[in-house]
Order: sequence, then C-alpha cells, then structure tokens
Amino acid sequence: MLNRESCSSLILRIRNQYHRETRDKHLKSLRNMCSSFLYPAVILITFYYTNQIYNAWQGPFPMNFTEFRTYIETPINSLDDYGAMDFLRQLFFPSEYVQIELGENLIDESMKNTFHLYENDQSEGQLISVFNQIVEPSMNTKSFNVLVKFSAYDQPYWKIHYPYKFQSFHLNTLQCIVQQLNISSIQYEQWSDKSLYINHIEQIYNENIEIFNKKVIRKCGILIGYRYRPANEKIFRINTNKSYYLDKNNVRLFDASCAYTCYIAYIVICISICYSLKNLVEFVTLLNQFFSLTISPMEYVFEKEKKMISSENFDLILYETNFRNNYHDRLFIIYDKYLVMLMIDFEEKNEKILEKFYEKSPVIILPIEKIFYVAYDRILLDIYHRELIDLPQCVNSIHFNPSNWLHERLMILNEQYRLNWEKLTFQQVLIEENRSFLETLIREEIQYQLNQNRNDINRISTAASPHLIAQFRLADQYIVTQDLVGTTCTICLVDFQLDQYFVYWPCIAQHRFHFHCTLNALRTMNTCPLCRQPVPPVNLLFYNKVSLTRVQSINNT
Repeated sequence: MLNRESCSSLILRIRNQYHRETRDKHLKSLRNMCSSFLYPAVILITFYYTNQIYNAWQGPFPMNFTEFRTYIETPINSLDDYGAMDFLRQLFFPSEYVQIELGENLIDESMKNTFHLYENDQSEGQLISVFNQIVEPSMNTKSFNVLVKFSAYDQPYWKIHYPYKFQSFHLNTLQCIVQQLNISSIQYEQWSDKSLYINHIEQIYNENIEIFNKKVIRKCGILIGYRYRPANEKIFRINTNKSYYLDKNNVRLFDASCAYTCYIAYIVICISICYSLKNLVEFVTLLNQFFSLTISPMEYVFEKEKKMISSENFDLILYETNFRNNYHDRLFIIYDKYLVMLMIDFEEKNEKILEKFYEKSPVIILPIEKIFYVAYDRILLDIYHRELIDLPQCVNSIHFNPSNWLHERLMILNEQYRLNWEKLTFQQVLIEENRSFLETLIREEIQYQLNQNRNDINRISTAASPHLIAQFRLADQYIVTQDLVGTTCTICLVDFQLDQYFVYWPCIAQHRFHFHCTLNALRTMNTCPLCRQPVPPVNLLFYNKVSLTRVQSINNT
C-alpha cells in the first residue's frame, strides 16, 4: 500500500526540481544580460563615439594660444596607436572640438606659406581647400609643422554659422573683430563693457555670415574646428606649384573648413540605446520571472485533473482504495467511476525522468465511461478520432501488465465498456470469417480458371482477376423490381423478370446485367461488355509459377 504523502511528495519533487532548474536558467540569462549591457559601452568608448557626441553637444571648447599649442602637439588617437592610456583618457571626455583664440595676424596668408588642395589631386582641378601656416615660431618645430585648413572661397562652408563663444575672447580680439567689420574706433571706444562688443558682433554675424567668415576668421585668428589625421593628401604651394604629401609624422593639421559632424556616432548611439532598452525590457521580464515562480505548468495540469474527483485530500483517496481497484500503486479505480494512472513511480528521483513532467502531469484521471477500448499498451477513448492515452510502463518488472487488469475491472464495472468489447469482438470475428471466406473463393476461382481453360495461360490472360471475382461474389445482389421489367440484359439478351437477381458491372457507368451473366463474363473477359472499361486482369506471373499441383495443394488446405 502506498504512503499517504507519496503523490504529494512526487508532485513536490517535480515542482522543486522545475523551479530550481528554471531559476538557474533565469540566473544564467540574467548574468548574460548584464554582460550584454557592457557591449554598447565598450563599442562607444573604443571608437570614441561617446567623446564625439560630448564634443558635439558641449563644444566648441575655448582655448588660448598656450592651450592650443599643447593640444596640437598631442598625438591623435587612432586604432593604430591605441593604448591603455588612450582608453582611460577617453573616459574623461577630452576636448576635440575647440575654439582657438590665436590673436591678430598669426595666420600666415603669404603665397610662400599657402598651399592648395585640388579635386582629383590635380593642380588644374577645382580648388577645394586652402592650408595656411601659423606665424608663431613655437608652433612650427623641426619635427612637425602646423597647418590650418580653410575652405576655398567658392565652397559652401564659408556660409556656415560657427557657434562662436564670443564671451570667452579677450578684449583685444573683440576689438580686432569690430575693426574688420568696419565699425569705427570712435564708436567702439565708447563701449565700456565687454558685453557691448559681443552684442554688436553677434548681431552683425547673424545678419551677414559669409562676410564675417571671410573678413574676420583669418585676420583675427579665431578658429573653430578640430584636429584630424592626414590622409596622405596632395597639396601644392602657390608660388612654386610644387606638390607635397601631407604625412602624419611631419605635420599637424587643424581643420577649420567645415562643421564638426558625427553622424556615425549618432547612429551608433541610437542603435546602442535601442539595444539597451530591448535588453532592459528582457532583463526586467527575467527578473520578474525569477522572483515570481509560484505554480509550475505541471501543477496547473494536475490541479485541473484533480477537479474531476472533487476532493481536497487526493492522497487519502488513493490510500483508501481497496486492493481490487489498485494495481501495483500505479493504476487506481476511484468510486468505481474514475481511473487514476500514475505515469511514474512514487519514489522516482531520477532527474531526467522527472523533467519529462515539467509541462504535463504525472497523474492522469479519466472517467471510466469514456474508455472505449483497452489495448496492450494504451487506452482508446474515441474510436472515430483515434484519441489514445498510453498506459504506465514499469521497466523493472516483467510481470507488470496493466492492460489485462484494467480490462477485467472495466468489464465488471462499466456496462458500456463490456458492450463495446463484445461488439468489437463480434466485428473481429466477422472480419476474420469474411477474410477466410474470401480466400476460399479466390482459391475456387483460380481452380475454376485452370480447369476451365485446361491450364492454357493465353486463354486465362483475358479473364478478370480472381480476387476481383471473389469480391464480386461476396458483394450485395439486387432484386429486379417492376420498373426494371422489360429491360434487357445485353449479355444473354433476355429481359429481366421480377424477383431475379441482377448486379452492376464494376465500371463508371454501372451497367446492369444478370448476376450469373456477369459472373460468367468476368471469368472470360476483363472489360465491360458495353463500355469496354477494363477491370484488374489476372496476374500471369502467378499462373506461370504455380502449377496445377500447387493449386490442388492450396485447395486441400
């Protein structure tokens, strides 16, 4: 007899194992999810995207001449010379997009120190950019020269409104700007406050951007731009038309020709944000699942099954089941109305076996009136839809045969099952008798054709198949009624008479003939006498291999 807590212990054991494995799986997923949050950050920092975004939002950063010199002397980071110190430096968002205050007349615009960059690296092509040196000797050393890149006058970049922070300029620089904008000295000398300079300059700059850029930027040495690594561009000196290649080892370049753009960084940032948000949603979902494991799918199915019995103490019901309705503590008949099947043993502790019942219940409860038939290893519930349920198995016992026990109990307890069994048994007997009778008729037809045609294969080949003729003899025959009287059988050319038997030829048109006429015709021909539609002929290979003695032996058996 089973222990009262056996079924509950089994359910609890499966539940605990399911929750343990589910929590381990969720915990592993959470760890992987946490590490996935680092991927966008590593990519953004490695490729300086965060620094680019920071400079685009907060820049340009004002620099005086001394700061600019330190800035321009620092090597540009790249993937080629990327190191640990460069990586750490990126975490502090160094200034790249800067506003330089060089001072008046420090941009050398002489032809000797002016270089042109043309389209397609040809001096006859369209002028794209102009490079000027800085006059200050400390900016140009034996190791490298400093060149400032400006856009050519006919390029659209001269119409860009640069985001100057005029409040950071010294008064001398502001006076240089107003002088280039043709504001008389008498007027600006009356401005006692620096803000007056800034207001007038900003007003003029907003009204006429192109004139401001062409007159002020070079003359007063106010630059907005960023350093960039030379890409082996080919430039030409104006006075000699001699060409040079810009190399990263001997030149430092400051690009003041265009706006600071970081479209790729914006795209990568957007993708990273979307990726992180998706991971965050998945992380919160997993976290919620991790802390909210309550009922397993198996328990839900089990509770649904248990509702059939309408009892709170399921273990007690099983425990009190008498020995006649208890088979090896695996099958129980409760109240003579329900079949309870335990698909695994109560004491089962194998984790591989227990995990098979995470989604389904180890206990199956069925009303016995729904059982139609018990086979060797399964139960048939619906003969029309072939709804089958496997019986429990026990690999440790060769005497475990639940199908016989269940069949015997159902024959006693369930009248409908007994009737179904008797009906099926009767049908099987009929089927067996019909099969045996059909085989007898086939042997008779084979014997008849051999005897009638004196073992002549050529004459036998025109007849219908013995199997077809035997089936025809077993098929239903029809009685001639008044509406068929006067109709002629086209085989014997005699009219149908009342109460005679007729049949339909196995053709699409279903022509009518006397039964015996049809039988004799099938024994001699395999086509319809009217429409000539063929029926299966005899198998000549069979007749070539089987002699008359073989046929006689088949008939005797």
